[in-house]
Amino acid sequence: MITVGDNWARCTLNPDVLIHHQPGNTPAESVNTGDTVTAYGASADNIKYVLIEEPLGTKSPFEGYLVKTDDGPRIFSDGALLPLSVPGNIDVVDAERQVNDKISAVPSGSKIQFYANPEGSIVWAEYIWKANVSVEGRIALMSGPVISILPSWEEATISLNTAVFLGRDRRPFYDIKPGDTVLVAGPSQVDTRFIWIKNRISFESVVEGFMGAGDGRQTRIFNELGRSGQITQWVVDTNVTFVDPKQKKSLSSNQVNHGDKVRLWLAAGGKPVWGEVIERNEINLSGHYLGEHKGLWYFTGFEGFVPAGNLILTGLFKDEELQKGSRVHVGGHGQYINYVEVQELAEIVRWINGTVVSIEKNVIGIMRSRYSITEYGLPNDIWYVDWEAGVDGNARNLNTGDEVRIGLGYGRQAAFIERSHSPRFKVEGTVTAVSGRNLTISGEYGTLRAVIQSNAFICRNGEIAGYWEIQPGDRVHLAGSSADLIELVVGTS
Repeated sequence: MITVGDNWARCTLNPDVLIHHQPGNTPAESVNTGDTVTAYGASADNIKYVLIEEPLGTKSPFEGYLVKTDDGPRIFSDGALLPLSVPGNIDVVDAERQVNDKISAVPSGSKIQFYANPEGSIVWAEYIWKANVSVEGRIALMSGPVISILPSWEEATISLNTAVFLGRDRRPFYDIKPGDTVLVAGPSQVDTRFIWIKNRISFESVVEGFMGAGDGRQTRIFNELGRSGQITQWVVDTNVTFVDPKQKKSLSSNQVNHGDKVRLWLAAGGKPVWGEVIERNEINLSGHYLGEHKGLWYFTGFEGFVPAGNLILTGLFKDEELQKGSRVHVGGHGQYINYVEVQELAEIVRWINGTVVSIEKNVIGIMRSRYSITEYGLPNDIWYVDWEAGVDGNARNLNTGDEVRIGLGYGRQAAFIERSHSPRFKVEGTVTAVSGRNLTISGEYGTLRAVIQSNAFICRNGEIAGYWEIQPGDRVHLAGSSADLIELVVGTS
């Protein structure tokens, strides 16, 4: 039986078939793969005459994997890369599908039966198996015999029958590593028969720890936790690839959240070359540390968490402690935090108590006694907390009359504020009439009457004053228990 291409007719030779090739007849065995023939007979099942119009000639068969490289198609034998070039004008016969594939259309990694003439040139080729799976990319993950390949996360199964090549040479089937750039090919995903490692990842050690902040836009910091609890930091370029097996994503290092637990591959000199996310944090909070209250650590948004037993605290020098008001990033799961990164440590030298009189520009005025007002610096990003009310916010949102405890840093600068009381009644407006301790105030809310208590604190134009000094037209802030019980008046003429 012979199969004739083009029309792909399967022909059965009659026992007394006549094979003719100039100048005479030849035995049936002389018909070879690649010969150009014309078959004659009553039907395809009864061929009585075959004319060999153009024999392909003497040729030697050999098997190999056809791989497309930057230098053109190349052939890997079962042991090494062969020093043979593949002509671009030959076809690869696919007898199963009854088609001829151009070399450019052959899936990379397919196993081919090649035929070479006595001069060593390839003159004919046919599939042994076609690579229905042919994927190039980096190995993201290895789970037993199953490997996942970036960027599609397509899976393939390796086995003892998988031929693995590194560069030009064959390697054991298991000699592949996450981070390797590979070509994976086989008849199906569960039957990988060929892997070419195009670029091997080079590393000296693998460490585990937490991803931290960056040292500029182009880098991140990785915190390795040693057995003794000592933290070693490594600089990670943002072009280092991290894989997240649970979400089946590949990430650059700046896409990994602060506090995510990761595994990092380190090359010579501690240079990170590959990463894997072990556990992503459910909690991913950036803000201020408010302090510890009733067994919980509180942060911006009045978010309270339980510090886990394995809590990692980074960003502090040996003798430093976490201070209220510090800027931090927090990671963890559920109610528990396992990572606190101090991004800017608040330095509190002493605490003072008083009542807020004014907040203007970068200054907060505090009444520390009934006879004095002291001003302190108030940077833009200073936070406050009110433990009783269960709220927090920027210190610029404090109100006249709030009773506070201020943590001061160097240079009389506020670093953090705790509010202990906020008057129930607070109003701002313009005085339209004065009668003794009775004021008429006009504002966005309309007009109201207020009564100043006899022992109220009065401040006008930054100076301590008496209630009789308040004049119509003054702009005032009033605070007290109610409109009839005003305890604080701060006004400007």
